[in-house]
Amino acid sequence: MTWITEINIQFFKEVITAVIGLAIVAFTLWFVLKVFGVVGVPTEIGEAKNLPTMMMGLAGVVIGYYFGRAPADAQAANANIRAAKANDETQAALKENSKIFTVDVIRNAPLIVKIDKVIDNNSGNAVLVRELNAIRHDLTINTNKFRNEE
Repeated sequence: MTWITEINIQFFKEVITAVIGLAIVAFTLWFVLKVFGVVGVPTEIGEAKNLPTMMMGLAGVVIGYYFGRAPADAQAANANIRAAKANDETQAALKENSKIFTVDVIRNAPLIVKIDKVIDNNSGNAVLVRELNAIRHDLTINTNKFRNEE
């Protein structure tokens, strides 16, 4: 059962659809030729023309399907190409944003050192020290979190 793949199934669908379509078109042409054979007989022409008229509708559907399918397949292929290009552009933009974020994280390190110095110089001001410790703590957590994600 290894021959049953998506490609093989699609191929068999196409073959069956083509055979049915060709059969409908062939029968339509055959019926039209048969009608031409009874053109001179007024009693038979009335009934003979009804069958090709019905078959023309089916043949029109078959021909419309095959002629409409080629442009649709081409548009689908173009859409896939555009989607892949958009995906590549998105990946490039994400990579660039990651670089920008990395630069910001690297800038946090000297800022944390400066906060430490201000805390050391203002050890008597408990309110300022508490606020600066909270800021330093947040910067440190965000910096470490980003470094662990890389």
